Amino acid sequence: MDELVTAPAATLLLLVAEPGKTAAKYLNSDSLVWRDAGILLGYLSLAAEALGLAFVPLGITGEPWAGKLVDEPGLAGVGAALVGARV
Repeated sequence: MDELVTAPAATLLLLVAEPGKTAAKYLNSDSLVWRDAGILLGYLSLAAEALGLAFVPLGITGEPWAGKLVDEPGLAGVGAALVGARV
């Protein structure tokens, strides 16, 4: 993520989903996964504000790196953000 934003003191948050599980139950499941990821980023930004922290959604998914964090097939990165102290 350093190529996008240089923020050595920030913590990187990666959102990871299992799209296959959503697809097993819902039509147009991709839109639900992306909608949920966006809503979660919104709530995280509100929580960061309440705690006096800076929060920056990066507008990227973190793939292919995020999906390879654990040895579990079917994971996909669906969002990334930086959170840290305000300067």
